[in-house]
Amino acid sequence: MIVINRSILSHQFQEAKAGYTLLVVAIYWLTESLPLGITALIPFVMLPLFGIVRSKTLCMNYMKVGMTGMKVPSKNRNKLK
Repeated sequence: MIVINRSILSHQFQEAKAGYTLLVVAIYWLTESLPLGITALIPFVMLPLFGIVRSKTLCMNYMKVGMTGMKVPSKNRNKLK
């Protein structure tokens, strides 16, 4: 796992912490050293840990995005039954 640099944790800028999270996810995604499903869950841990966003808010936003992709258009709804 990538070691968390003390200068990033002690830095007061939320942007630096969010950028570090993005960097960690990007490295794991490109190298595929972890399965992609686990890599996709890294923001769930790191963003609340760094105090960037509350976990409840983060989960609600993930659910909004996930549910919009699952909607079935009304004209095709009967074909699935």
